[in-house]
Amino acid sequence: MKLMVNGEQRTREGQGTLADLLRELRAPEGHVAVILNGTVLRRDRFVETQLNEHDNIEIIAFAGGG
Repeated sequence: MKLMVNGEQRTREGQGTLADLLRELRAPEGHVAVILNGTVLRRDRFVETQLNEHDNIEIIAFAGGG
């Protein structure tokens, strides 16, 4: 399946969920926001959100500092 992730095309085997993709990318769990096809998703929906061919995903990681 082909996906667009943060402006870069990626290919993954099979479907899977958004949570699966975040684990594959080693995204810091609990510290990211995700926009899927123009819609901001609530964190509690990551596990149930199935990915589909040509989905456009933007992952934004929060950074602290001071």
